Amino acid sequence: QAPRSKHRRWATCMHRWAASPTISGRSLAGTKRNFGSDTSKANPSWSPRPRRVAELLKRELALIIPRELDHPLAHRITLTHAEAPRDMSSVKIYFTLLDGGAAAAKEATKVLNHAAGFLRHALRGRVVLRAIPELRFHYDESVARGARLTSLIDQAIAEDKEHPHDE
Repeated sequence: QAPRSKHRRWATCMHRWAASPTISGRSLAGTKRNFGSDTSKANPSWSPRPRRVAELLKRELALIIPRELDHPLAHRITLTHAEAPRDMSSVKIYFTLLDGGAAAAKEATKVLNHAAGFLRHALRGRVVLRAIPELRFHYDESVARGARLTSLIDQAIAEDKEHPHDE
């Protein structure tokens, strides 16, 4: 009998693989990766690396901003959260201000986004990455919103204490 061609062997192998049993109730036909029911492992678009890099940059920027940035608002800035897309081309960094209003938040956003290039350069000496992502700063309103909700709840509790028998 003549030996089979490479193409024929490959087609036979693929046919066997597609007809093989399923894993966790899912057919493996037409897929290369589908192991188990854990969505984080089955979904190749999810990766912990962008999150880890964003948190690393946030920690380093929290040290750099008060030391290197020459602005009166620099010491009042607290970095709260960082997000990076999968390609890590840019990083969104969220911040809050200690005892600052809307005007101070707007000015701090403007100052930080203006100094983004300088901060990227400062990060180059502190972080080992092939490319430092573009930095984009956004004011985090969740802290102020939470404080407002807490004050509204406290106000409602105080009003209930004033009128204990109203129902």
